[in-house]
Amino acid sequence: FKAPPKEWIEFRLERFQETLNKNTKASALALKELLGTIELEPVKDDCVVENGHLIESKPYYLAHSNIATLALLDEKHKGTNWYLLRRR
Repeated sequence: FKAPPKEWIEFRLERFQETLNKNTKASALALKELLGTIELEPVKDDCVVENGHLIESKPYYLAHSNIATLALLDEKHKGTNWYLLRRR
């Protein structure tokens, strides 16, 4: 797979932004087509011990769609722990 040129992507995003700004119905349909089915995955992390105290994390939902959001990160952020964990 070879990514399209950056200029092409920027042009397409500008046109997409124009569509989103103009018409609510067209915006909803465009987002539906772009995102596809959105599935929510309930996540409950384990408790963490921090400074001798047991800290219970809050449960949350992880959304899955057609967009690989980590692919949108700038190169400077691709070394972060979150990026590395999500790539596994």
